[in-house]
Amino acid sequence: MSFLEGLNKDQRAAVEKVDGPVIVFAGAGTGKTRTLTTRIAYMITEKDINPKNILAITFTKKATNEMRERVMKLSGVNAKYVTISTIHALCARILRQTISKIGYGLNFEIVDEEDVNKIIVDIYKDLDISKKYFSPRAAANIISSYKNGIGEINGIIKEVYDAYQKRLKENNKNNILTCIIDTNGVYEDNRLILPNDLLSCDLSNLIGYSCWNTMGNSIGIALSLASSRVSYLISDNSLYESKADEGF
Repeated sequence: MSFLEGLNKDQRAAVEKVDGPVIVFAGAGTGKTRTLTTRIAYMITEKDINPKNILAITFTKKATNEMRERVMKLSGVNAKYVTISTIHALCARILRQTISKIGYGLNFEIVDEEDVNKIIVDIYKDLDISKKYFSPRAAANIISSYKNGIGEINGIIKEVYDAYQKRLKENNKNNILTCIIDTNGVYEDNRLILPNDLLSCDLSNLIGYSCWNTMGNSIGIALSLASSRVSYLISDNSLYESKADEGF
């Protein structure tokens, strides 16, 4: 298999260990993307796994595009059927079919950073909050950190946060971070509710795992419960190490 040539011993072990859970620890410059894209190609070409049953999750759109290009190059046209998505896009996709479970309409609107700042400016006016305490942008950043599981909020910021969340729901709006949080809310019988087109996926490749926030991590764990094969890549400063025979 020519596409395995050039991989070192540990990279190759991570590629070829397909059955069961796999955890890979890798530092900067150790070939993380190459290893995972080769792994997907190996599953398609050598293990005859249907590319439609492969779900690969990244953190950035840039990584998504890079992975898709590499997998296509390695395994051919069938690779176009692999689902490669950012964690944010995946959560939005799940919510498009399930968000009614938590009181939103299925046609909810995703707001961007500029929209968030405008909403918070309006909240400042409604609550008669002086910008000398926190600027609206600073409040948005604090709320963003809180949604990422960093720190706590109280006082004026808690008032702004509560008003912000209420306004989003009243107007059937959602932002990217809230998408991840709300996806954690669409459970049934302690299982994450997945759209029908994702239920067939039997592999989740979670890339840049340690860079996700707490909520993103819990989505990864929930997805792993729906998979018979799951591979985690955890960015670490240690040397490249394959934990192929260990569970979670």
